[in-house]
Amino acid sequence: MLFENTNLTKICGVYPYITISSNVTYISLKHSQIQTICPETVDRIGKNSSVKWLDLSYNNMSKLPHGLSSAKNIEKLWLEGNPLFCDCEMTWMIDWLSNSGKEIVQNLDTITCAYGKEIGKPIYLLKPYDMGCYHSQTAMFIVICTVAMMIVIMVFVLGLIVHYVDIRLVVYKKFGVLIGNPDVNEKIDEMEFDAFLSYW
Repeated sequence: MLFENTNLTKICGVYPYITISSNVTYISLKHSQIQTICPETVDRIGKNSSVKWLDLSYNNMSKLPHGLSSAKNIEKLWLEGNPLFCDCEMTWMIDWLSNSGKEIVQNLDTITCAYGKEIGKPIYLLKPYDMGCYHSQTAMFIVICTVAMMIVIMVFVLGLIVHYVDIRLVVYKKFGVLIGNPDVNEKIDEMEFDAFLSYW
């Protein structure tokens, strides 16, 4: 089914102006003016229809719907010729094209970034950090580790404050060194201790 060279700019809902019969396996929307395809439309085409091949090449889409990666019915997909904006919102596509998507998306070398940090580079060769992005799981891991380290440091410092006197006595007993205020050390050095208590 061909809908090429049209003036459509947005496809949402149940394919406006398009009626798909149950036996249609190929849809071509290439060389049109499409800027947006809504998620519900992708779900309808990719999961609840007989469509196997979908050609969205040479349109004006700067962003692609995430649902393309889970369109189970689609076996071949053409996306080249779209001015894609490569930023953090497109990291899903990097993951997809590096895995199962590379078997579905055609002409991978021609699907490149038109905007962003990696202009002209094939998207499937990029990594999230190439665009200054990190996976949400990685970011969460970094946050958790940072918070955990801060808690450990705070507990350690608090322990030093609470057991400061005990620590000074233990160091003095084992190494003969008094830590802290020199004036106080001199006074302590002149004192006689009957016993030392240590919790270590």
